[in-house]
Amino acid sequence: MIDIGVNLTHINLMKSLDSVISDAKEVGVSAILVTGTSSSESQKAIELCRQYPDYLFATVGCHPHYADDFSQSDLTTIKQLSLNSCVKALGECGLDFNRNFSTKESQIRAFEWQLELAIERKLPLFLHQRDAHKTFCEILKSYRSQLGNIVVHCFTDGCSEAKKYLEMDCYIGITGWLCDARRNAALVEAIPLIPDNRILLETDAPFLLPRNILPKPKSNLNQPKYLPYVCQQLAKIKNKTADDIAQLTDLNGRVFLNL
Repeated sequence: MIDIGVNLTHINLMKSLDSVISDAKEVGVSAILVTGTSSSESQKAIELCRQYPDYLFATVGCHPHYADDFSQSDLTTIKQLSLNSCVKALGECGLDFNRNFSTKESQIRAFEWQLELAIERKLPLFLHQRDAHKTFCEILKSYRSQLGNIVVHCFTDGCSEAKKYLEMDCYIGITGWLCDARRNAALVEAIPLIPDNRILLETDAPFLLPRNILPKPKSNLNQPKYLPYVCQQLAKIKNKTADDIAQLTDLNGRVFLNL
């Protein structure tokens, strides 16, 4: 299995990094994509990749939360960082109209800048969307013909949203949200619509600890070693074995990231 979304530069993972990596390897996580969320965090992601070559890979970009402070200078920095061989995707970028830590105008501007950079650099896209589906799709559709592989990371919506992304030939990233019966109903309904060759697995660690872990860890800290719990839940819904899901998502991850 490839974990295509880990916030490995987060302090709660960094302080026990060696064990986080070794534990992930022990349960069969074959590679990890480290999420870059700003120019500084993207640089940190690359530095981690240098510590664990051929196991860690990185995205570089600006999360919509930080769009207000994202300048042309930052974009130039992201472009330079994207030249590193460990960088396999641009992002995390997109729109978040739920928390609105940055203005909608700033988010849209930063998103479009990064879409244009992805076209220039011919890199896959690692995208974030929350409560901004309509605007997000309108923007993405206008660039889609020029873009390569795209994953809508941490997908938590339902059938109509999934259909729209699949129409644009996007991959769908599935997290521990699927394991949370309190709020996963729309996602569970959408899962059968997603073709096997368009599903990717991710933990989004240290967030979204799967709720099907028994006994529950004393800490609410999610880690890549818990990716099998997402895999198992997806296997139940898809009526496949966990091994089947592990193999097909590993292949999808390698194709998506050009590994």
